[in-house]
Amino acid sequence: ELAAGFAWRFVLIGAPLFFLLNWLPRPWVEEINLLTARLTGLSLGLLGLQALVRGVEVSAQGFAVRIITECSAAFVAVLFAAFVAAFPAPWKKRLAGLMLGIPFLFLLNQVRLLLVFLTGVHHPELFDHAHLYFGQVAMFLAVLLAALLWLRYGVALTSLERIAGFAGRFLLFSLPPFLLWLLADEPFVRLNLLLVQLALGQYGSAVVLPERLEIFPHTFTSYTLVVYIGLVLACRGVPWQGKRRALVRGLAVLVACHFLFRLTQALYFQVGLREALSPFVALVIINQWVLPFGLWLWLARREVFRPPGIPLCPICGAEDWQIRDHIRIRHPRQYDTSPEVQALLGSLPPPQPLPRR
Repeated sequence: ELAAGFAWRFVLIGAPLFFLLNWLPRPWVEEINLLTARLTGLSLGLLGLQALVRGVEVSAQGFAVRIITECSAAFVAVLFAAFVAAFPAPWKKRLAGLMLGIPFLFLLNQVRLLLVFLTGVHHPELFDHAHLYFGQVAMFLAVLLAALLWLRYGVALTSLERIAGFAGRFLLFSLPPFLLWLLADEPFVRLNLLLVQLALGQYGSAVVLPERLEIFPHTFTSYTLVVYIGLVLACRGVPWQGKRRALVRGLAVLVACHFLFRLTQALYFQVGLREALSPFVALVIINQWVLPFGLWLWLARREVFRPPGIPLCPICGAEDWQIRDHIRIRHPRQYDTSPEVQALLGSLPPPQPLPRR
């Protein structure tokens, strides 16, 4: 119940925070973008590049980018703040986590901006792909690392080995879906647009489809499918059957949300329905940030709350203090044959004999 309450609180806290960030006065948002641009130019200068910063535009060696709000760490900072605020920990520890975690995310964001900019300088044909992976997929991992590190040092609820293992598994399991996504993204978005055109055409509204779809600004929003797949597959504490159910249900929700996003986008920009602006903005925020992270938190809520030291079954992912008995009873065939089981049992202290009466 405690874990389920945390997942719900994350959604209930995170959604209003994202809406608040989206509706900040424009001058405030521009100040964030200007600061990010200046820091990016300064960082490039430290690497020996002659960077020129004009407002929110940064250029060096014939390559230029424009910094927008999504380029800053504002959105990932809000995601981290929602995680910390929703977690049932003393407020002193929550405030300490926010004071240390948010600057940590801004630092990681500057590192990823440098990597993306250098990719554009040396391999401009790979810029969009690097921008997407390091800008969206990898920054989700940065938020998770900050959250797990806070759980480790602020709440003492996880271990460094678990953090490193999760990060490695996320990178491993998110890369193949990302490569597949590069091939399937445009057909997926075009199918959604065709369905929107068909749906609105029934009511006499004409929707013009673009002849060519680019990753930016047309199709990149579906990257959340990649993020969710990587998060689900990286959970060791969830059996494979549970992962399959989570993938089917979660991806169905994300696909439906993406269709609604495309529908409200067409209603506002092409049909001219002003009332569609608010749901369009809401779906942008929910689809890109709140929903994939919230769905994963619901799936992994027990793993997040699992104290360090509980042995984890390498076969089914169950956690049990009596892991020897668990494997002997549940997986008798693998007890003596599985290398993973033997490695786990070898790392455990020898069983203590029962006291005699």
